[in-house]
Amino acid sequence: MRILPLAALLVAASAASSSAAAPPAPAQEDPLVLRINPFRKGIDDWERTGSEKAIVFSALESTLTFKGQSGKEVPRLLLPKSSLDRFTLTMQVKSGTRKVGLVLLPAPDGEPVRLEIPRNAVKSGKWGDLSLKVGPGKAELLVPDGEGEKAVASADLPAGRTFRTGFEAPSGADGAVSNLKLVRRYENDPQICEEGFESTFPGDALGAWAPARMEMSHMFRAENGILVGEVRTEDVGWLALGNRSYMAYELRMRALWPTTHLEIRALETPGPGGQINRLDSVHVNLTDQLDPDGTSDIVVRLAEGTCTITVNGKKVMDGKVKPDHQATIISLFIGKGKRAYLRDLRIRDLDPSAGGAGVGRAAPPPPKAEEKPAAPPKPGWRATGGFVEKDGAWTVEEAEQAGAGLLLGASPASYELTFKVGRGAEGLTVVPRANRGIARASGIRLAEALFEKEEWTEVVVRMNLLTCTVSIAGERVGSLEVEESVGPPGFRVSGLGKAALKDLEFTPLK
Repeated sequence: MRILPLAALLVAASAASSSAAAPPAPAQEDPLVLRINPFRKGIDDWERTGSEKAIVFSALESTLTFKGQSGKEVPRLLLPKSSLDRFTLTMQVKSGTRKVGLVLLPAPDGEPVRLEIPRNAVKSGKWGDLSLKVGPGKAELLVPDGEGEKAVASADLPAGRTFRTGFEAPSGADGAVSNLKLVRRYENDPQICEEGFESTFPGDALGAWAPARMEMSHMFRAENGILVGEVRTEDVGWLALGNRSYMAYELRMRALWPTTHLEIRALETPGPGGQINRLDSVHVNLTDQLDPDGTSDIVVRLAEGTCTITVNGKKVMDGKVKPDHQATIISLFIGKGKRAYLRDLRIRDLDPSAGGAGVGRAAPPPPKAEEKPAAPPKPGWRATGGFVEKDGAWTVEEAEQAGAGLLLGASPASYELTFKVGRGAEGLTVVPRANRGIARASGIRLAEALFEKEEWTEVVVRMNLLTCTVSIAGERVGSLEVEESVGPPGFRVSGLGKAALKDLEFTPLK
């Protein structure tokens, strides 16, 4: 009678009982720790090279058996997970295992690093514990030593790289490993950011990301180096890269195992009436593409009339977009009752000459010594319905029956607009986003009583993505939630109304 290892007996017993009882409880416990069983789904989706006879998997015993084979390619089996910069792979090794290698493959390419399991790694018994610990610049094979561990093999690693891991079985290799677990903790880990990219998430704060509306602020937080989004009773959580817009970009991020919902709006195109044009916008639900047991590397690339999205190297979206589209805000969405755990959010601006200033923007070249840098052109105002500019002020004595309007020729995501209103203004409305035209867009009506005492009253309009506030002397006199994250500001005076505006100063906000 064949005696199975204890780990195999436990797996077999668990499989037998689970078929007749309720589904087993989730393997994960702490959402901020990645702890997976790489054998849970077998090895059909693992990446294999060389002879298949060299590395054989037994689902019954949850064991890899190695019988080295000679050939042009060294037999290799790589875990089907995304690459990691630091992690621990624990396992049990059969006594007498020899010439079996653990391999680390730099991503996206590079020379593999190999550590061989020593033949004497198991000192007593038929099975012994061994772990591969990968950290900054170093990898070690560790075995128990009293109450601690000691290294039995080590190798230097190239700095700033992430790695895939697996096994090699060259000629002469013989042995077995079982009970694999991959553990990844994130406390105090720096965010990954390749050369040429800018990090948008520092780990201890939301960074360049901001809730699209003030009432969504409680849904998002930074915890242990992870951007956590949890939507409980609300319909949706909406997070925007709100410090600027992009014409072309490459955005990278990593979704961790507890993520149950994630959508990305890679291109936002305003349509008629100020609503999102769903035919031309690119809004993709990635939930079904994410790895529920590991990590998912997400890459979004918008350039040259094409938007491509990949998850762990698999292309999930590749579509044409209008090459003359406007600069876009990038947004993330989480559905009701769902959550997302994200890390390593970074972006590369592929068209630094366009879009607004902010993260990912290349620095402008220094001016030539003999030339003074030209001042950026100020956005112009466009008047309708009776507004005229005279003596440094925009004035309408009596607006036409249909009303009068003043529209700015700029449409940033966030801005501050300061101006002064003359005494006696009547029917004046601030329009934060005039996407439907100055006559139809929603606005904040300013009461006539605000302009009865002073000759000129200073007003401050502050637009933060989708929330507009109007203040006078530091006190809020009005606010409005809008539907679009970009659009030009303006003013409207109702029919037969009057107003005088001067010292209009417009400042885009990062």
